[in-house]
Amino acid sequence: ESLLQLYITLWGAGSALRTRLLHRGQRLGKHDLWTALAESDGEENILAELAEQYGLYLPITAIPLSSPALVTEEIRRDHQITPKDSEDSIIEECNLLLEYGQVDEAVDLLEKATLAQPEHSVYYGPLLEMYERMDARERFSQFIQSILAMDTQPNEDIMRQMFSLAERLQRQPQRQII
Repeated sequence: ESLLQLYITLWGAGSALRTRLLHRGQRLGKHDLWTALAESDGEENILAELAEQYGLYLPITAIPLSSPALVTEEIRRDHQITPKDSEDSIIEECNLLLEYGQVDEAVDLLEKATLAQPEHSVYYGPLLEMYERMDARERFSQFIQSILAMDTQPNEDIMRQMFSLAERLQRQPQRQII
């Protein structure tokens, strides 16, 4: 998995190193992703599809500026978690952190805001979506325990969303590429 992440990070640059990584990965074992990456070299529009298909995180550095379709996809996937026109200072700060790639800090901010005001439902949606995108089972579990231990609990709809996410995360196998 680390080889694949490095390969994807080098997308659009370092073709000699990428080729060596690809050959090393193919020697480690046969996998459809290695074949797809080998066949897609030079075709930037395929990278987003492969990342989505195999559940890989696509770092912003892997997206060549010459590929508007990939840039748009990255922004859609990673930066549209919260509404841009929000007047809430926490949401605005969360958006800013996401724009700078500080995902963990954005999650921390939303967690703290939610725990400080558990009845304020606006933070749950973005936070739950981020847990799911990050496949952050352990962190989500700790958050649920904190919420359930509080005197003030979120409304029934939010509780239903949290338990639905818990079920989805439990059903998903741990992301292992190889």
